[in-house]
Amino acid sequence: AARARHRNIINNIKTLATNNHIIALQETHLNSNDFFALKHALPHHIIFYNNGPGNREGLITAVHKSYKRHFDIQHTIHTQGRVSSILFEPLPSSPNQLLPFQFINLYLTTGKRNHLALKRAELTSALSLSSHIHTIATGDFNFTEHCDDATCHTPLDSATQEIWEQFLSHFSLREVHQPQHTFFRISHKHATRSSTSRLDRAYISHSEADITQFT
Repeated sequence: AARARHRNIINNIKTLATNNHIIALQETHLNSNDFFALKHALPHHIIFYNNGPGNREGLITAVHKSYKRHFDIQHTIHTQGRVSSILFEPLPSSPNQLLPFQFINLYLTTGKRNHLALKRAELTSALSLSSHIHTIATGDFNFTEHCDDATCHTPLDSATQEIWEQFLSHFSLREVHQPQHTFFRISHKHATRSSTSRLDRAYISHSEADITQFT
């Protein structure tokens, strides 16, 4: 069963790679010194690793190699296994209309007694990034914002909500909304213990004018 699940995951990643130039993966569970995973599955992508301690947590951000023709690509780890960013700076030889942008990949802590304090620290670690260029932030946030995002919605505490709002404001982010829940915990014995939620989300800083211009 474990092999079949692993094979399905790899096949899904390969499918994503056929029409997505940037792929963000969370909870990769790689060893801290594993910098070879997915290289065979994603031969046309540059793979950036942010492995967690041991084989827990972890992020992978894969960028199509074609981006190297026009951008200087800089990967930064802000919190080990939890928060990474990639800055895309246009090369001097790139077309004039290209603008810099940054991509943030997050896997916020859950399941620990102090998970809210850790979430605040993880979000804060990204605030050193520039607020003046286009930003895409995506990942597994391990909390929901609205009642219809989960069967059992639990609001953030006020301190964490404040940091979350600061994060959104700093990068001028708004959600690319999609209504589908992305996390499922199913209990076949006790249906009332089953739950679903929309933990995985994406946010962009593009304005309506930006979207109109480039779509």
